[in-house]
Amino acid sequence: MKTFGLWLGFLLLYSAIGSTGWATNYYVAASGSTPDGQWTNWAGAHTNLIEVVARCRDNDTVYVTNNAIYYLTNYATISYAVALRSWAPDGGLDPTNTILNGNYPNTTNRIFYVNNYGAWVKGFTITNGCEPSANGGGVWLRLGHLTNCVITGNRCYRTNDNSTDGGGGLHLGPGSGTSGSVWNCTISGNFCSNDGGGIKVSQGGPWVIANCMIAENVTTNIIISSYGDGGGIGAYNASGGLELRDCWIVSNSSLMSGGGLYVYRGQLTRCVVMGNSSMSGSGGGVYLRDGLVRNCVIYNNSCNPGGNSLGGGLYFDSNNGLAQNCTIYSNVAANGGGLGFYNGNSYVENSVIWANRNTSGTKSNYWIDATATVSFTNCCTAPDVGAYGPNCFATNSIASDPQFADLAVDNCRLQPASPSINAGFNRSWMDGATDYEGLSRIDGFSRVVDMGAYEYLHRGTLVTIK
Repeated sequence: MKTFGLWLGFLLLYSAIGSTGWATNYYVAASGSTPDGQWTNWAGAHTNLIEVVARCRDNDTVYVTNNAIYYLTNYATISYAVALRSWAPDGGLDPTNTILNGNYPNTTNRIFYVNNYGAWVKGFTITNGCEPSANGGGVWLRLGHLTNCVITGNRCYRTNDNSTDGGGGLHLGPGSGTSGSVWNCTISGNFCSNDGGGIKVSQGGPWVIANCMIAENVTTNIIISSYGDGGGIGAYNASGGLELRDCWIVSNSSLMSGGGLYVYRGQLTRCVVMGNSSMSGSGGGVYLRDGLVRNCVIYNNSCNPGGNSLGGGLYFDSNNGLAQNCTIYSNVAANGGGLGFYNGNSYVENSVIWANRNTSGTKSNYWIDATATVSFTNCCTAPDVGAYGPNCFATNSIASDPQFADLAVDNCRLQPASPSINAGFNRSWMDGATDYEGLSRIDGFSRVVDMGAYEYLHRGTLVTIK
């Protein structure tokens, strides 16, 4: 009986800690000096991040002390459910002062390859990585999660197109069965000679990119000039789902289409897309193919104004493109400074498209190719979409000045007399949803949604009598 009790206790303990065994904490410090040790405390910390990560198994944690630059001469592979995080003296994360450097041009390697859904990388600056031929100059995330990281100054070279390659800073995917997320990160100043200057998303999903800044990334292909889409993000066929929410996509540039984003199957929610440019393609802000843009503000983007470009703010290509409750203004293109439509059926609802400009033609806010069919529902734009032509259908849309607050300081909130207030069409997704600034998408007074990304906040007191 005593032996049975010992075995029973062992089995209960084994079940409690999991079949993967004990979780271990490992430590990395630039001043460490015990490469042959256990690395399980600060006094015995190792200096080599790659060797420590290679020792890890499921549920282990690696702490990397701050105020140091760690140079990697190869990339670290994370194949287990490991938490890898920076460590500040107060116990918090310190991405600013915990720097992982890929050592380019002395070596050509990315920083991480992450391939376990339970893996987390937290709180690092990831810089100076270089992938010479395939995926992710900084990080290749096949399965797993990143949070509170700064991914900057990385590069990915590819002299021919491959829809599963690219991503100057970060690559998500490719292939079915891949998924993960990126939270509270800054992806800036990265370069790719194929697609996705900042981030490339290829296949798989669900993928979530939330509360991130994607800024000043670049795509260009000096060998084959027909490639180089998605200066900030190039996303392709994430059939399992791709959602970008509460992100800023700012001042990115693409050689071809989608200066800010090129999205084939994906959703943008409550995002700001501003100041992006497409050098020789369409969609200065967003190139949308089979996707959804909701509660977004898209402004001051441009695409090749001296050429034959379409859609300085947002370009629709092919079927199933939908924009809901967006504000699109101050964008420029050769044709359709605000919106451009080509091929298939597209839909625009509850949106304000105003004060955009073009460098040729007559329709500055939108332009519809003969190959496209477009439906505008409860929108504010000019000229009158109801009089555009046989391939444009309009329901309850207006061509009156929406009365923005002050475009000189990029304030496109609606003023009290705006004809766009309470002029939208309620949809089921709005119940419990918020607008771009976090206000209730359907206000408590009129219970009718406004046009555009901002819900006008009425002054007064709402009293409920039961």
